[in-house]
Amino acid sequence: MTRAHVIGKLNEHLGRADAVRFEIDEHDLTRAVLTHAGSEAHVYLHGAHVSHYQPAGHEPVLMMSERSAYGAGSALRGGVPVCFPWFSRRDETLHGPWRRSEPPTSHGLVRTRAWKVKATDADEQHAMVSFIFRWSPRVYELWPHRFEALFIVRLGEHLSLSLTIKNIDDKPLTYEQALHSYYAVGDIKRTTLSGLAGCAYYDKVRQPADCTQGDEPQRFTGPVDSVYQDTHEPCVIHDAALEREILITASHASSTIVWNPWADGAKKMSDLADDDWQRMLCVETANVGPHAVTLEPEASHTMQSHIQVRHR
Repeated sequence: MTRAHVIGKLNEHLGRADAVRFEIDEHDLTRAVLTHAGSEAHVYLHGAHVSHYQPAGHEPVLMMSERSAYGAGSALRGGVPVCFPWFSRRDETLHGPWRRSEPPTSHGLVRTRAWKVKATDADEQHAMVSFIFRWSPRVYELWPHRFEALFIVRLGEHLSLSLTIKNIDDKPLTYEQALHSYYAVGDIKRTTLSGLAGCAYYDKVRQPADCTQGDEPQRFTGPVDSVYQDTHEPCVIHDAALEREILITASHASSTIVWNPWADGAKKMSDLADDDWQRMLCVETANVGPHAVTLEPEASHTMQSHIQVRHR
């Protein structure tokens, strides 16, 4: 069956008038295009990866690297990668022994694999597409747990992302997760972040590593890679250059990661342009480390992130 035929079938059975359609992009990958009241979002079947969100009357909210690799086995750089069942490096204490001789990939198993479209919906309030990823024998070889992941993208007055994990095994399941969101900013040096005041965090860049965030909005003058715990307030990106604010409200998520590689870090990444760091800030909704989720058999957990943009 040709790719064009597959797209035709998707649009025939799951297309929703002007609200949800499927297309082949310039990299020969399939993506869903959601439109609602002048807003637009793109989601790839590869990794269930949100690559674009542009509310009506605003510049794009997500940053995608022009150097991103596209194709089977590759992780897209930018947008919103889905990280599961571990974040960053795999921890055998949480996830058990690795079954292969090669090292495990960073940020889990699902962001480099194809998801299936489960359903679409549209009405006056929103356009919606959901994707499903189930364990397979090959995945089971890498991570010996049976699970089901459901990722739902809703486009309405704002963008809503929902990740549900269900344990369909006969033993408890412990995992980490993150929506590794790359937000587009006009100038990182003129950008501040609020919402994490008083939160403890682990600073991967500086020593001492165990820190507590102060009351003032966070400013960025160099590389940042910080894992905050017990975060329950909305985060706000204050973007002076683009004269806007991005409000990020999470639910059933107790961790937040803030990351920007800065100039030297960007130069070490082949899929990130040397100057991309100036126009991005990652603020990631997550459950990692001490907030890893444990599910008993047949139990499920849903983590959500709601993204809203407003003029300053």
